[in-house]
Amino acid sequence: MGGRANKKGVFFGILLIIGGIAGAVFGVNYVAAANQSASWRTADGVTTAAAVSAHAGNGSSKGSYSVDVSYTYQVDGQSYQSDRLAFNGVRQYNSKSKAQAALASYAAGSAVTVYYHPDDPSVSVLESGSSWQAYRPLALAILVIILGGYLVRDQMAIREEK
Repeated sequence: MGGRANKKGVFFGILLIIGGIAGAVFGVNYVAAANQSASWRTADGVTTAAAVSAHAGNGSSKGSYSVDVSYTYQVDGQSYQSDRLAFNGVRQYNSKSKAQAALASYAAGSAVTVYYHPDDPSVSVLESGSSWQAYRPLALAILVIILGGYLVRDQMAIREEK
């Protein structure tokens, strides 16, 4: 029965590695897009909605707030709508007043500069470039690969001991 558990452990470890590699590919593309967005073309846009969202915390945290913005813009006569503020993920604030301050420049009806992908204008952001937050998917993928590698190594070591 121990041999069967080892095979399952090795199989699960390999699945983690494969999933981690897929996640790493996504993460690398995500970081590249974030970095490239600084040189994307721009269009004039208008915010259509802007709000602060509250997120409940767990026992050890008080919760957080995020900024939600929707906007429209036109490229070559074609209208587009998006709600992506940046490639940095959802910005979290620990107080409602900080989130409201961040939201001030995006009030509904405000004129904004939209950075859009030159090959796919439907991909856009209001804040171009990247920050450390854009690297989170890649970092998570690397951790999953490492975890899968350790699991495979440990299961193979157990098998060799028998």
